[in-house]
Amino acid sequence: ALAAYLAVLKEWYARLGFSARFSMTVLSALPTLAALLWLGSESGLTQALSWAQQFLARNGQALAFDRLQGNLWRGIRFGRVEWRGFDTAVKGTDLQLRWSLRALLRGKGLVHQLEAGTLVIQVPPGDPDKPRTDTDMPGDFGLPFPLEIRKLAVGRLEIQPPAVNGKDAEPFVVLTDIDGAAEYAVR
Repeated sequence: ALAAYLAVLKEWYARLGFSARFSMTVLSALPTLAALLWLGSESGLTQALSWAQQFLARNGQALAFDRLQGNLWRGIRFGRVEWRGFDTAVKGTDLQLRWSLRALLRGKGLVHQLEAGTLVIQVPPGDPDKPRTDTDMPGDFGLPFPLEIRKLAVGRLEIQPPAVNGKDAEPFVVLTDIDGAAEYAVR
């Protein structure tokens, strides 16, 4: 049945004139091109992040940001970004992310720059009735493509307990001027 359908489809396509075949080819690619152009705009980025906020909210998480610039093609910059979920909060200021869409389309993740002015991670408090034990690290995980981060920098990293009465607690850990690079190869 499939062979007969393919034969009918080929015969029909061969009977069409050049202008009809050309029109079908161009018009079928138009919606994809329009979507890619829209995602390459700042309004497309804002809408994509709005969808991410809605998705996270349905899963008991929250994402907030302001002073957004950039696009999904080249990179983005946030004045402030905050994620909350699973009794944990992550707050960042002056976050900048630049990547290569061309490299991703070739099957490789290439991040030119991942920087944050400050990054504050608020972790849930431990149970005082339970003694502290070593935490098991997660098992092997992997990405479906190699990843290279050429510049990874954080001006100030704080790890602290949750805020009390709306005021941040004293941090457990403070690291400043973190600067490096990372590379991940597919096994």
